[in-house]
Amino acid sequence: MNMDQINALFEVFGAVAVLPSIYKAYRSKVIRGVSIITPLFFASWGFWNIIYYPSLEQLWSAAAAVFLATTNTTWLAQVWIYRRGEV
Repeated sequence: MNMDQINALFEVFGAVAVLPSIYKAYRSKVIRGVSIITPLFFASWGFWNIIYYPSLEQLWSAAAAVFLATTNTTWLAQVWIYRRGEV
């Protein structure tokens, strides 16, 4: 396993870690007690990685970054949709 693949695993684990939040928000239609700054930062970092990793020829990491950016963006969309409380 090379360094690109190891880094890609971290990206994938990060994306998988966001999935419970997506599921819980979908089920409850409410988001409370969470700062928008953290997921906004990590979503933007994920999008940057989609551009950055290919420049380093780290295609495994780039593919995993797409997954991470997608999960973070999905969660951010839920924050926006459910921002007014119960829907």
